[in-house]
Amino acid sequence: MMEPRLKKNTLFSAFTIAFLDNFGLSLVFIMFAPLILNPSYGFFSNQTPEGIKNIFLGVLIGAFPIFTFFSAPFWGDFADRFGRKKAFLLTILGTVAGHLLSAFGIFLESYVFLLFARALAGFFS
Repeated sequence: MMEPRLKKNTLFSAFTIAFLDNFGLSLVFIMFAPLILNPSYGFFSNQTPEGIKNIFLGVLIGAFPIFTFFSAPFWGDFADRFGRKKAFLLTILGTVAGHLLSAFGIFLESYVFLLFARALAGFFS
């Protein structure tokens, strides 16, 4: 039987990962559409056609779940081999790093850096 403190820590870890994953997935819908579509934010100029900006936005939105989909078997195997605690710790740290890098990509106004950060966050999610 699990000790109550250990049970709370495990539950907290699971909730933290679920929060970070949902935060990372929903973040793009709130913030990234205006950043990509509005030229005043500096990602794309006025001369860039609206359709091209929408394609880039779609790629940015899709990067997180695509990398999550393809990395899930890796993290499952990693957890089986090295333990759930290490897997939880690495995924939490990697997801947080991906979100911080996303913020830095927004600060730099770099689409490529932002795309890389979203892919990284998705991989660790």
